[in-house]
Amino acid sequence: MFQDFCQGMKKIGYAGHAMTLWKSLTKGSKKVAMWDFEPDLASMLDECAQGVAECFPKGGALEAWNVFPRKHAGRATFEEFQNFLLDTEERELLQEDNIVDLRRVFEALDMSGRGSISRE
Repeated sequence: MFQDFCQGMKKIGYAGHAMTLWKSLTKGSKKVAMWDFEPDLASMLDECAQGVAECFPKGGALEAWNVFPRKHAGRATFEEFQNFLLDTEERELLQEDNIVDLRRVFEALDMSGRGSISRE
């Protein structure tokens, strides 16, 4: 996990001492979570995940992906992601009063940085 952490810090241009930051964040637990970095983003991801789990209780994210309307079988764009989460005619994935920044959530899920997300 520390190696992944170091790669991530390098990717975002962190110039400080990674081990010092790691120790500060982990407080001896040997792992770090999104809540340690960006609690607001972690909360938004949790809200989206909770909506998916509630609307697709049998298969969760995999079941959701299988009914997710998109042009390409293997990936989805931000617009497709946003439309799916906000399409309240069939299901309510997010509460009406949600404070989720879908662009930030999408970018967090877009691990490749290519502007699309996939099932993996």
